[in-house]
Amino acid sequence: MNELTQHFLISESVPTPILWLGAVLLFTAWVRLRPWSVRGASWKIHVPTAVRAIVCFLALLVAAQALQRHLIFATTWAIWPILLVGAASAEAVLVMYAFECRTIRKREGKIIRVLRALLVLLVTLALCQPVRTFEVSRKIDRYVAVAVDTSASMDIADTGMGLGERIRLAEYLSVLKSKRPFRSEEAVAVLGQARQEMSAQMDGLLALSQISAGSGEQTVEKLKPILESSGSIRKNIAAQPAKMNDAMTSKNLVLADQVKGRISACSGRISSETLNILDERIRLLEAAVQSSGKKGAENSKAGIDYNKILDAGKRAIDSLQACEKEIAVFGDEIDEALYKSLPEAERTAVDALTALKRSDLAAKILTAPATSGFDAKGGSIIQRISDSYGMKAYAFAAKPSELDQQKLVSGKLNSTDETGRGQASMGTNLAAVFGKAMADIPSGQLAGILLLSDGRHNASEPLETIASRLGQARIPVCSLAFGNDRRPPKDAAVVSADAPDILFINDSFKADVDVKLDNLSGQKISVKLLDGANIVDTRNIDVKADSVRQRILLSDKPKTVGYHAYKVQIDPVGGEVEKGNNELSIPANVTDDRIKVLYVEGYPRWEFRFLKNLFVSRDQSVRLQYVILKPDTIDNITGKKDVAASASRPVEEPEATRLPSSDEEWMKFDVVILGDVDPAAIGAEGIKSLKKFVSERGGSLIMVAGSGKMPRAYSGTPLEEIIPVSFKASDVPFIKAPEESYRIALTQEGREHVITKLSPLPNENTKVWNELPSLYWRHPIMSAKPGAAVLAYAMPFEAPAFLKPRTATEVPDEETLKKRRQFELENALIVCQNYALGRVAMLTFDESWRLRYREGDTYHHKFWGQLLRWATADKIMFGSSCIKIAADKSRYSPDENVRVRAKITRRNFSPVTGLAPSIRVMNGEKEVSRKKLRFEANSAGIYSGDIGRLPEGAYKLELECPGLPDDMAPELGAARAEFGVASASPAELVELTADMGALNRLATITGGTVVEPAMARTVMDRFGPPSLIQTERRQVSIWNSWPFMLLLLGLAVGEWLLRKRVNLP
Repeated sequence: MNELTQHFLISESVPTPILWLGAVLLFTAWVRLRPWSVRGASWKIHVPTAVRAIVCFLALLVAAQALQRHLIFATTWAIWPILLVGAASAEAVLVMYAFECRTIRKREGKIIRVLRALLVLLVTLALCQPVRTFEVSRKIDRYVAVAVDTSASMDIADTGMGLGERIRLAEYLSVLKSKRPFRSEEAVAVLGQARQEMSAQMDGLLALSQISAGSGEQTVEKLKPILESSGSIRKNIAAQPAKMNDAMTSKNLVLADQVKGRISACSGRISSETLNILDERIRLLEAAVQSSGKKGAENSKAGIDYNKILDAGKRAIDSLQACEKEIAVFGDEIDEALYKSLPEAERTAVDALTALKRSDLAAKILTAPATSGFDAKGGSIIQRISDSYGMKAYAFAAKPSELDQQKLVSGKLNSTDETGRGQASMGTNLAAVFGKAMADIPSGQLAGILLLSDGRHNASEPLETIASRLGQARIPVCSLAFGNDRRPPKDAAVVSADAPDILFINDSFKADVDVKLDNLSGQKISVKLLDGANIVDTRNIDVKADSVRQRILLSDKPKTVGYHAYKVQIDPVGGEVEKGNNELSIPANVTDDRIKVLYVEGYPRWEFRFLKNLFVSRDQSVRLQYVILKPDTIDNITGKKDVAASASRPVEEPEATRLPSSDEEWMKFDVVILGDVDPAAIGAEGIKSLKKFVSERGGSLIMVAGSGKMPRAYSGTPLEEIIPVSFKASDVPFIKAPEESYRIALTQEGREHVITKLSPLPNENTKVWNELPSLYWRHPIMSAKPGAAVLAYAMPFEAPAFLKPRTATEVPDEETLKKRRQFELENALIVCQNYALGRVAMLTFDESWRLRYREGDTYHHKFWGQLLRWATADKIMFGSSCIKIAADKSRYSPDENVRVRAKITRRNFSPVTGLAPSIRVMNGEKEVSRKKLRFEANSAGIYSGDIGRLPEGAYKLELECPGLPDDMAPELGAARAEFGVASASPAELVELTADMGALNRLATITGGTVVEPAMARTVMDRFGPPSLIQTERRQVSIWNSWPFMLLLLGLAVGEWLLRKRVNLP
């Protein structure tokens, strides 16, 4: 609603009745002056008219001021000109109508003149645009959302609960019959409340000290509430030492001397330090009030030392914070002493609380009546919320749902045991339940959220986003934290296992396993690796601490090709609260079909040396053949045996002396790496075979530039067409690079591409590339070809301005983006593209070995491994030479879709199209699914299909293919593959303690709090008033309302009808 401006020309101090009286008198004078006329000179006869117009103007002016005590004039014009014109018009109308009405009876003439004058005055009023404003108030009832965690982690018992927490919980649930001598939580709450109030006061004092000097009265008004509150704070704090001393003198309590010393020290600290600081602060505040309140004190800051007041407040807050920590420590010790003094029967009843599941305990916390403590108001949490607020209850795990309030009141929260858990309970999504509460209850009505959970948010959606929304809407989240973060329950768990899902025969299967061992100090835990039912490796761990997180290596060397049902298992431990996390399946497939790579190099440069060592010694997934066309020679040493490169040669014989001997031998490779090789050395037939290898066989070609021949010498050859960059032909080697040095920079596409993703985290990946050392050579190019993907480009150290964002959040304009894209194309370093059925990649530099800088083989191995993975994305490793079949992975989780592919080619590797194969999915002897496969356009004989999600288990794939050529039919029986579906170790059952960090961050952002369950009733004050009075200001425009329009129309029509009746025009 727009703000409306008042047009006051007379002081607002003039009473409204006086204004109305003045207006009436002036209008009366105007009417009384009607008969007045003057004879004489022409100008004299107009004097009465002018006087009457002035009187009318004054009457209108005073009336307007009186009306503005009830209405607002919304016009943006000054009103006095409007009133002046209105008064003049009214007077003129009356004068002219006086002459016109001489021909009719006097009574009708007066009525016509009054109607016309009223019409003019109403038009004048309309020009002022009168608006009536008023306020409408309505009561808004507020709601509290109660969110109860029913995930799997709430189905365990907190057996590690401390003695102090047991005592507090027993008192809350009325299990404890003995009286607690000292309630530390009350003292901590009093000191914490005092500290928060003083912090708020300090913010106000700091703001007051920074404003310009004002009147002393205003300063006193602001200082007095702070002074009064400070007195109440001191009184509450002063009562605590006596309570502490009473605990030391309790007859039935045996306290150690150290505990008594801590109590005495804290009591003395409050009495001698904290209270003295508070007294000093109160004296300073009193002096400030007196100084500001002196008669005639114009400068509000005169005589007030704000720095001393603020310093005293800071020292008091620091002292209170230290005392809170001390009280929490010896408060537990007092409760532990009380526990030890309890009768056996009462102690057994207290201990029984540790056997309750968290979900059952949550139900009791919500429904137990208050019978003791400083907040004993006789009603349960649920009753108090229902009596004061509206209430909506939610149960949540991976997904939230509304909870029937009758079930909540009865304490039935639908907890489950290990055998009854579903996938939905294997997760805790705090963000989802908060989002549902905000969607169901308008933010203005949501007073807060009471959360009963361990706070272990493990969903993919971030908690911070919804927490920020709650904070902005001032909706506090008050958490009752279940699960002591200092004393975890007894539990052994397999947290995770990092292991390959595909490996090659004679390779070692290595699993890096993270285990969690809580509350198992002094025990020996056995961790085993099983292949099916056979134990293949074991590690024993001597647990020497209460909370252990350890990584161990388990390995096996499988002897057979095929599916291996590996799993990691921890032997059950007596007293464990959760046994569902002791096992983790990590199935894998073993194959003997390695990636067949042919590496052709002109001479043994550094790039070749490192790649040869990588593929021969490190990467067991590669079956390498390499040929150096111009090897180094040594005098008097005879040449090596003439051997043609072939994918059929033994793995341990990677070196060949010449290229493949036939077109068929070229086609047997999966990837060809072509280095700095003279095309003449390959020969016309070799180049023809290489192009056919890419375009028809569907193989992949990786070219690594060199200063001698690659790619400059390939201009005009058949391979020029498939090279993904355009370049200038030259007979001169490119010894010198376009710049002295540069670094590798990723493009936007490169940040997400599998080839250049050295880390799964985007920021970490960019950091790895940015921290590589400088490179000093690259082959100049004209541009990457259309359709090719540029993954990285050469970034000079003196980069052009359009490559440098001015700020981190800058959004470049279209022209800048165009320049950047053109620069990336012209300075491309890593380029890839699809060509016909195959793939081609080009490195325009020969220093990828610099990825080893400070990291050894880590990133160099990963880069080339991912480059080969991209190059062989269509390779299927299981089946015969012509028919292969496999799932995309050997290991799926139950929430993943299973994708199956089959590759059907002739013996010359040309694809077989036009078939309608289908896949059978078998679990043991039972068929669980059947799916038709579809041909992938422009592929090398690939057929694929999605099976969907499958439950946990081991599965076999069988291919059926009607219409298969007769000569290929015998190979169909060999088209078999296996895969497994296994859940990852659920985060829900790994960390069983409360995530206090997440809950405290949530409380900080939203203005809520985090307390242990026994302090549940203290959170009620955080939710604020049960209802709010919302006042809404409304306005009604009188001047353009229908009644006003009808009044104007009525006056006009009435005058017109009367004129017609008396025969006036």
